[in-house]
Amino acid sequence: MYILLIDKKLGLRVKHLLKSPSAVFYKNYFRLGAPVLVSDALLGLGGNIVSIVLGHMGAAVVAANAICQVVDRLCTVVIQGVSNASSIITGNAVGAGDRERAMEQGETFYFLSIVFGVISAALVFVFGPMTISVYTLTEETIVVTRQLMNAYVIIVFFQAIQSVMTKGVIRGGGDTRFLMMADILFMWLVSIPLGAVGGLILCWSAWLTMLCLRIDYIIKSVWCVSRLLSGKWIHEAEGLRRKG
Repeated sequence: MYILLIDKKLGLRVKHLLKSPSAVFYKNYFRLGAPVLVSDALLGLGGNIVSIVLGHMGAAVVAANAICQVVDRLCTVVIQGVSNASSIITGNAVGAGDRERAMEQGETFYFLSIVFGVISAALVFVFGPMTISVYTLTEETIVVTRQLMNAYVIIVFFQAIQSVMTKGVIRGGGDTRFLMMADILFMWLVSIPLGAVGGLILCWSAWLTMLCLRIDYIIKSVWCVSRLLSGKWIHEAEGLRRKG
């Protein structure tokens, strides 16, 4: 209501919501938006597969992972904010046709992802063991939780980089097809099969299985940074390219 009735900068009115978008808008929307829908759907499904694999490894592993996920979310909440902000800021620069500024912003956010990744990993390392004392756990669960927490220290660092790249900078640049391929290839063809085989067939320890299930974070971090530095992630909308 504030934007519709009071705000003067955006100038958004009800008639703008009722106005039918152009064919170019729909073409750009589905060209850039469809890969995002596919990617997020596959990531959500992949997260459920990870839970299924861990669920078949025993109650102690399930409890330990639940505790680690709480710590992970508390320590990485800022990363999600940086990721969303980077998508908006770089997308704004790309939309304005300023490739040079978009590249500078992308590299800056890459540096910030490393900084926040280190901070988040340090927080998990410091506060993770302290969190265990809050729960009433069996000795087996305590051991597994400590092992998983050490694995999360590594996971969180690469999670920060790949999150800012995939959900932020590169998505803001419109390179959604590249991101869809990255999610499909690395999660579904590498991490999930490797983790499932290691955890359910070879009976690897929980921490090693978790690293395998999240190894796509490491691969995507390297691949997306390479994509960032190449500059190929910047895709202007078709209508803007014709105007230029």
